Amino acid sequence: MTATEQARLETVEEHVRAENAHDLDTVMGTFSNGASVTLNGLATPYDKIRKSYEKRMFALPGFRFEVKQRHFGADSLIAEHMLHFTNQKGQSMEVPVCIVYCFDAAGKLSDERIYMNEAQMT
Repeated sequence: MTATEQARLETVEEHVRAENAHDLDTVMGTFSNGASVTLNGLATPYDKIRKSYEKRMFALPGFRFEVKQRHFGADSLIAEHMLHFTNQKGQSMEVPVCIVYCFDAAGKLSDERIYMNEAQMT
């Protein structure tokens, strides 16, 4: 693993730990200014990312990511996750998620592209 890949991995690990701890300040600290989050093709600009995270994290009891696999690209890290949460019926759910993490020159997240079947979220 190169030094750049190691630094990117550390950023993503910090990001996921913060998501699982529902620590929005740390989550936001992993993003560069001007970053975006794209969920199934719908982009959320930087100034609305925090609110988007608040909705997802706190609307789903037991919200946490389990990392399954990681793959390095030239300017990105691709991660396969399992999203765990409790749905409105009180059932434990597991939804596979693929996230492409893109980085700026300083090693911060410039884009987080999330792909998942949202129909499984209910």
